[in-house]
Amino acid sequence: MGNFVIFKSSGNIEYEIDLGKSYFGFISKDRLKHGYGFYVSAKDNMTIQGTFFHGKPHGYMNVKYTLPSSVNKSYTGTMKFGMKDGIGILTMKEDGEYLGQFKDDKFHGEGTLVGRSK
Repeated sequence: MGNFVIFKSSGNIEYEIDLGKSYFGFISKDRLKHGYGFYVSAKDNMTIQGTFFHGKPHGYMNVKYTLPSSVNKSYTGTMKFGMKDGIGILTMKEDGEYLGQFKDDKFHGEGTLVGRSK
Protein backbone atom coordinates (compact mmCIF):
# COMPACT_ATOMS: atom_id res chain seq x y z
CA MET A 1 0.00 0.00 0.00
CA GLY A 2 1.51 3.32 -1.02
CA ASN A 3 1.39 6.74 0.57
CA PHE A 4 -1.42 9.14 -0.21
CA VAL A 5 -0.74 12.80 0.53
CA ILE A 6 -2.62 15.96 -0.32
CA PHE A 7 -1.10 19.30 0.69
CA LYS A 8 -2.69 22.64 0.06
CA SER A 9 -1.35 26.12 0.61
CA SER A 10 -0.89 27.75 4.02
CA GLY A 11 -4.04 28.06 6.10
CA ASN A 12 -5.98 25.53 4.08
CA ILE A 13 -6.81 21.98 4.98
CA GLU A 14 -4.34 19.13 4.74
CA TYR A 15 -5.19 15.45 4.65
CA GLU A 16 -2.29 13.06 4.84
CA ILE A 17 -1.96 9.29 5.13
CA ASP A 18 1.61 8.16 5.54
CA LEU A 19 2.93 5.09 7.37
CA GLY A 20 -0.09 4.70 9.66
CA LYS A 21 -0.54 8.41 10.35
CA SER A 22 -3.26 10.77 9.17
CA TYR A 23 -4.09 14.41 9.84
CA PHE A 24 -7.01 16.59 8.94
CA GLY A 25 -6.76 20.25 9.82
CA PHE A 26 -4.97 23.50 9.22
CA ILE A 27 -1.33 23.72 8.21
CA SER A 28 1.39 26.36 8.10
CA LYS A 29 3.19 27.44 4.96
CA ASP A 30 5.92 24.97 6.02
CA ARG A 31 3.34 22.12 5.88
CA LEU A 32 3.33 21.66 9.66
CA LYS A 33 0.19 21.00 11.68
CA HIS A 34 -0.81 24.53 12.74
CA GLY A 35 -4.23 25.51 14.06
CA TYR A 36 -7.16 23.24 14.80
CA GLY A 37 -6.87 19.64 13.63
CA PHE A 38 -7.37 15.92 14.18
CA TYR A 39 -4.39 13.53 14.13
CA VAL A 40 -4.45 9.72 14.17
CA SER A 41 -1.32 7.61 14.52
CA ALA A 42 -1.42 3.83 14.43
CA LYS A 43 2.34 3.82 15.06
CA ASP A 44 2.02 5.88 18.27
CA ASN A 45 -1.36 4.31 19.14
CA MET A 46 -3.12 7.60 19.77
CA THR A 47 -5.57 10.15 18.46
CA ILE A 48 -5.20 13.86 19.16
CA GLN A 49 -7.86 16.51 18.61
CA GLY A 50 -7.23 20.17 19.28
CA THR A 51 -4.89 23.02 18.45
CA PHE A 52 -1.42 22.54 17.00
CA PHE A 53 1.45 25.04 16.92
CA HIS A 54 4.29 24.45 14.45
CA GLY A 55 3.56 20.71 14.33
CA LYS A 56 3.11 20.07 18.08
CA PRO A 57 -0.04 19.82 20.22
CA HIS A 58 -0.39 23.22 21.88
CA GLY A 59 -3.43 24.56 23.72
CA TYR A 60 -6.56 22.68 24.72
CA MET A 61 -6.34 19.04 23.56
CA ASN A 62 -8.19 15.75 23.74
CA VAL A 63 -5.79 12.78 23.51
CA LYS A 64 -6.87 9.14 23.44
CA TYR A 65 -4.40 6.28 23.69
CA THR A 66 -5.70 3.41 21.56
CA LEU A 67 -3.34 0.55 22.42
CA PRO A 68 -4.91 -1.78 25.03
CA SER A 69 -1.58 -2.13 26.84
CA SER A 70 -1.10 1.66 27.18
CA VAL A 71 -0.57 2.91 30.73
CA ASN A 72 -2.77 5.95 29.99
CA LYS A 73 -6.21 5.86 28.40
CA SER A 74 -6.88 9.56 27.76
CA TYR A 75 -5.90 13.13 28.53
CA THR A 76 -8.10 16.18 28.23
CA GLY A 77 -6.54 19.52 29.04
CA THR A 78 -3.88 21.98 28.02
CA MET A 79 -0.58 21.16 26.36
CA LYS A 80 2.47 23.23 25.59
CA PHE A 81 4.70 22.23 22.67
CA GLY A 82 3.53 18.59 22.84
CA MET A 83 3.67 18.13 26.62
CA LYS A 84 0.93 18.20 29.25
CA ASP A 85 1.15 21.66 30.84
CA GLY A 86 -1.52 23.47 32.84
CA ILE A 87 -4.83 21.99 33.99
CA GLY A 88 -6.01 18.60 32.77
CA ILE A 89 -7.58 15.22 33.44
CA LEU A 90 -5.44 12.13 32.88
CA THR A 91 -7.27 8.80 32.91
CA MET A 92 -4.91 5.92 33.61
CA LYS A 93 -5.56 2.25 32.94
CA GLU A 94 -4.62 0.94 36.39
CA ASP A 95 -4.33 3.92 38.73
CA GLY A 96 -7.57 5.80 38.15
CA GLU A 97 -7.88 9.43 37.24
CA TYR A 98 -5.83 12.54 38.04
CA LEU A 99 -7.43 15.96 37.86
CA GLY A 100 -5.01 18.79 38.40
CA GLN A 101 -1.97 20.68 37.26
CA PHE A 102 0.80 19.48 34.95
CA LYS A 103 4.17 20.91 33.98
CA ASP A 104 6.55 19.42 31.40
CA ASP A 105 4.37 16.28 31.04
CA LYS A 106 4.41 15.53 34.82
CA PHE A 107 2.06 16.03 37.78
CA HIS A 108 2.84 19.45 39.22
CA GLY A 109 1.15 21.58 41.87
CA GLU A 110 -2.42 21.01 43.03
CA GLY A 111 -4.29 17.90 41.98
CA THR A 112 -6.53 15.03 42.99
CA LEU A 113 -5.89 11.36 42.25
CA VAL A 114 -8.97 9.16 42.34
CA GLY A 115 -7.99 5.48 42.36
CA ARG A 116 -9.85 2.58 40.87
CA SER A 117 -11.22 -0.11 43.13
CA LYS A 118 -9.86 -3.52 42.23
